[in-house]
Amino acid sequence: MNGNYYQLFIVTTNEEAIRSIYLTFSGHPYTITITRSGMELLSFISYQLPHVIIVGTDITDINAFELVSIIKKNSITRYVPCIVFGSHNELNDRISAIDSGADGYLTLPLKHEELQALVHAKLIQHDELYLLSVTDDLTGLFTRKEFFRRFSFEIENKIHERFSIAIIDIDHFKNINDTYGHPTGDIVLIQLADILKSLQSNNHTPARFGGEEFAILFPGLSSHEAKKIIDTIRLQFASISFKTNIPDKSFSVSFSSGVAEYPTMGSNCSELLSRADQALYSSKTDGRNRTYIFSPIMARNDKFWEYIKTNKTAKNIFIDPFLHEPTTRFHYLPVVLENLLSSEISIDTIGILMIKALPLIDFYQYRGYKNFEYDIENLALLIPKICELHFPYERHITIADLYDYEIAILFPFPSSLKTNIVEFNKLCKELALDISLQIIHQQIEIQYANGIVPFHKNFAKNILHKIKAIRSHYAPLLSISNEKNIINDFSKAIDTKTATSDYIFFLPVYHHTTFKKSYYHVFSKQMVSANNYFDLMLKHGISSANDYLLFFNSLKDVILKQSLKVPLIINWTPRLDLKTQVDILQSLIATSAIPSLILAIDEIEMEEFLPQYEQYSSFLDKTTIEFAVSNCYIGSQLLQYLSTIELSMIILSDHIIRNIHYFKDRIKIINGLRLFCDQINVPIYAPNILKEDEYKIIKDITITYMSGPYVEQQFTLFSLNQKVV
Repeated sequence: MNGNYYQLFIVTTNEEAIRSIYLTFSGHPYTITITRSGMELLSFISYQLPHVIIVGTDITDINAFELVSIIKKNSITRYVPCIVFGSHNELNDRISAIDSGADGYLTLPLKHEELQALVHAKLIQHDELYLLSVTDDLTGLFTRKEFFRRFSFEIENKIHERFSIAIIDIDHFKNINDTYGHPTGDIVLIQLADILKSLQSNNHTPARFGGEEFAILFPGLSSHEAKKIIDTIRLQFASISFKTNIPDKSFSVSFSSGVAEYPTMGSNCSELLSRADQALYSSKTDGRNRTYIFSPIMARNDKFWEYIKTNKTAKNIFIDPFLHEPTTRFHYLPVVLENLLSSEISIDTIGILMIKALPLIDFYQYRGYKNFEYDIENLALLIPKICELHFPYERHITIADLYDYEIAILFPFPSSLKTNIVEFNKLCKELALDISLQIIHQQIEIQYANGIVPFHKNFAKNILHKIKAIRSHYAPLLSISNEKNIINDFSKAIDTKTATSDYIFFLPVYHHTTFKKSYYHVFSKQMVSANNYFDLMLKHGISSANDYLLFFNSLKDVILKQSLKVPLIINWTPRLDLKTQVDILQSLIATSAIPSLILAIDEIEMEEFLPQYEQYSSFLDKTTIEFAVSNCYIGSQLLQYLSTIELSMIILSDHIIRNIHYFKDRIKIINGLRLFCDQINVPIYAPNILKEDEYKIIKDITITYMSGPYVEQQFTLFSLNQKVV
């Protein structure tokens, strides 16, 4: 067992079996978790992956063999050994166990030696399979995936107070491949990997990141200690003479490296890798064949930064951890000022940058009360990272207002900024611009204001008064709120009976192989403008059956012109009677040859939708219209909706998946919903995936995704930016 501890999950109500399992594995390196139902087990494994699952056939909420089948069909849990036990030694039970994918079937009473031997064998097999899955074929080093897993394990379990990572990049590797061929390039990679393997242990984790790039995790080591090891490897590697297919011709190779240390240079994997990468870039810029430790000046180099660097004050001013705003987790402005005023640090001036987040639409009415908070959570994550990138020195990020999301960023300076006002204003504009660009895909607009306030410890009220004056001069930097005019234009087109085909777009979207669902094309869901206003257009612009008929006649014309034969997802219009909508949509299906149509209801509108659904249930049963929950933010009533309405799909809110890699609890909630929906045969879809980290998580928890740069499905109908006319 290599001294490791293994997690066993047991699901049974049989107390005698539980005692037997405890007795079998007492004194061994196992941790045992007992669950009493299949649903409880699925909930547990959505956020903690066990090494072995032992299932009793006595559970009643779900058939034991069906439970094993669900686990084995999940891409994350399918390699976890599942052992089934029961009171019957019948052939049918053994066949059912084999069909479900179980790794063994035992009969009661459990025999200690047999159970222990089976678990031991399956753990060895699982370890071997896992090792193969996380090992690079060419070099034999760990893959990027295993590196990230071990990095996360370090942070989550707080094993070491500090550790370092290094990124290695072989110099001029492309020239080696071009000059001597790829087989020779592979030999170079293997030689470096062999040297790195000499470090490989429970402490040091070298990995191949791809191409000619490698990374090493150094638990417990400072950046300077890691640099010494890397420099030793670098000299050893540079001394190797590589032969070529040219007689008497050989060559040597060097590499460059960057090192960063946790937590002083980054609090998570992406931050630390970014710092190490910036150090690597600097080492290459300065001539290659060297190792650099990250320093803030590597991120950016200008005179203002140099000025601040030579005048920076002490960091880590104490802030009361309990007086913070719950959504952003930032402390309130008066708390931060009080601590600055009571500190012993010399401060002459405070630079102030105010950031105000304004919703472009009424989220609480149209998109669900959680959505705006999700946007603000994402904004609260971005601001410290953007500040670190542009200005990695002392600053305090606070909430300036109890009721509005006005974020104040305070820059304390030990001397007057009179000679650097222009530079400070430029910094503020760059910060505000970067923040605006980073959240451009969210439904909020950023406004900003900035200024400089003299700091006098005896005049706290005067400081607050001057900050209040700065707050009265907000200005938009990237105003996109004017795009709401499209809603008014659409309403006018309806009112004047003008053809509305200019407002009709088609976006290719989902194909779910697990549920064998056809391709769907979301009707005008994302691409009316840079923001998602199409559902608002329907809510505002359509107020009668005639409006609805006019609009869908335009839609029918577009479908017929393009000869579309694909299912469509269309937003529900709350201002119109459900039966009227369904009648018109049925006519659309009959006259346009589209195979099926899904009516998507915003989760926040489900309470309004349910009475009509129940009122017309007998009528709806005779139609071909299907239903879906859209903009799903997983509210407290969602499970009730799932049990009340027969749904074809769930479309997650953009906001709940944005920057999801930073929100472990949100990942657990989404994965828990996905496990539940797998059992009731309702597929979940994630729209508008934009970032690689979002893509990886959504793919790992096997949710079908759409848009962004990672669309794997092949679509040929329209490009994402092409309007259908």
